[in-house]
Amino acid sequence: MKVLGLTGASLGTAGLVAPQFHDLDEALSVSKTEWNKPWWVKDRDFENPTMEIDWDVLNRFDRSGKFGAGKSNEWSIQRDEMYAMVDGFYGTRDTAELKKRWAQEKVPGMTLRDQGLQNATAVINNGARSGYSGLGPDDLGVAKWQGTPEENLHMMRVASRFFGSISQGVWELNAKTEKAMWAELNLPSDTRNAFVLAVRHPQLAMRTAPGMVTNPYGYILSTNAMAQTQQFVKNMGYKVNNLSCGAGVNTLLSGIGEISRTGINCIMPQHGNVLRRSDAFLTDFDLAPTPPIDAGISRFCKTCKKCADTCVPQAISFDDEPSWEVGQPYLVTGIKHYDFLYPRCDTYKSNWAPGYCGVCLANCPFTSILNDGGMIHTLIKATTSTTPLFN
Repeated sequence: MKVLGLTGASLGTAGLVAPQFHDLDEALSVSKTEWNKPWWVKDRDFENPTMEIDWDVLNRFDRSGKFGAGKSNEWSIQRDEMYAMVDGFYGTRDTAELKKRWAQEKVPGMTLRDQGLQNATAVINNGARSGYSGLGPDDLGVAKWQGTPEENLHMMRVASRFFGSISQGVWELNAKTEKAMWAELNLPSDTRNAFVLAVRHPQLAMRTAPGMVTNPYGYILSTNAMAQTQQFVKNMGYKVNNLSCGAGVNTLLSGIGEISRTGINCIMPQHGNVLRRSDAFLTDFDLAPTPPIDAGISRFCKTCKKCADTCVPQAISFDDEPSWEVGQPYLVTGIKHYDFLYPRCDTYKSNWAPGYCGVCLANCPFTSILNDGGMIHTLIKATTSTTPLFN
């Protein structure tokens, strides 16, 4: 990496105030590259997040026969309920016909410009190039990178942020956390550190939900950021293995955020409920683990219920408290959570919102309206976290 940041004269007046980095060592030396949590966010013990987990009850979840149309009777019932609702709304479930209708009627979020912007994101290829081998220590005649776990984590955060992620963390694959992995996976013995990177929705675009511009870019950015971050680890001389588990596990155990009332969605204390995707991979790179956090989000969710109020397919629970009871065959036993009707959400959100839904995310009080650093939002988040009266 020749330059990480703005580089002086070529950018005119920006160069007068922008930091200049000549290599990664210089970038890493700047204090702003450290990830400092807001003061009201507290660390918890490892493997003890705010969403309670009974590690003695939790077992690796067998997904076979539980997800997708036709694979689960309950899934099919809830999907068909959404079909009936959409037919009642629009008189058809033909998405191509509906997209034309919405464009002609200039429905907000589905105009020519909205659909054109969404469609343009699909013109590029996602992920790693086939056959790309990178450039590692052996190719350069040097030893693989060596650093302390803390130094390595710092470097990985800077690199992953450079590739487009907004937040990063690490959790360890051990006898407990293995139970969060899908049952069909063969778990490696030589890569036990899970590096997690989170990519958010474009923040202001998310405020326009529902519509076509709220969804696609985050997915593409996430896929590319994951491929590039994995390649960077390989270039440092270490192994990577893909990790497949529920997305909420990654954000919860690594301290990126807290699980919310809205199913598997994670709310980040700095950015709110705008996480598009959290990906993780396993590596033998020695990385300092990051603990779960308590930002008051789970407590706030108990009484807020704004996401449930705004959920058109009525997939989000109004219960006052999360429960150990598992109400659906596609939910995991051993985790205290709110019931969530995922087939209703999934069937509706991606096809007939109109466009992509995301209304629950946009209406979450933790989602900042403008810039993340707005003073009023910082004060509100801190107050809800530390003052029970406002929870």
